[in-house]
This record gives sequence, structure tokens and C-alpha cells, in this order.
Amino acid sequence: MVYFKDWEEFHEASMKLYQSNPQKTRFTMKYRHCDGVLVLKVTDDKTCLKYAVSYSQDLHEVEKITNSLLRLMASKDIQEPKKPQQSNNQQDNEKEKPKNNQNKQNKRKKHQD
Repeated sequence: MVYFKDWEEFHEASMKLYQSNPQKTRFTMKYRHCDGVLVLKVTDDKTCLKYAVSYSQDLHEVEKITNSLLRLMASKDIQEPKKPQQSNNQQDNEKEKPKNNQNKQNKRKKHQD
């Protein structure tokens, strides 16, 4: 686990790692009080990317990567699971159900009148 020295390289590598495997990628932050360092870590259990922030001026970059990753993680395009395809018989049965409900409602109205 090597720490990145350049912020832009870490940001780009993190985005690529997430986009390559969105289901397994994790993003964590850990503040080490003894060192006064905030450690950012992006991993998919095979690749581990780390970056250490030691200056309060760099917290703007932390907010930037957090927002970028959260936007990707909340996007429907990347994480939307594929729906299983239904057979023709199942689709036909689903089409018939609303008709049966309408017929029942019509019969109830006739009995009430």
C-alpha cells in the first residue's frame, strides 16, 4: 500500500478504480491524531489506493473527491442491477390480472345497484 504523492493522480486513479468495479469498491477516511494526518483510502480488495492529507488547506480536495465518489455511487446508471427477463407466460398472466380485477369491480357495482 503505497501512498500517492500527487492529488490529481490519486483522484483519477480512485475514479477509475470505482468505475471498473463499483460493487466492491470502498472509500474510507481515517484521522490519525498522533500524526495529525487524514488518510483517504479507496480499495476493491485487490487494489488499494491511499493519500495522506496533513494540511487543513487540502481539506477542499477531500470534499471534492467525497462528492465525486458519492455522486457516482448514487447514480442509477452504474449500480442499477439487471432485471431478470420474464417468460412469455408470466407476461401474459400479468396482463390478465388487471382485467380480472376490473371484471370483479364491475360485478360488485352491478350487485350494489
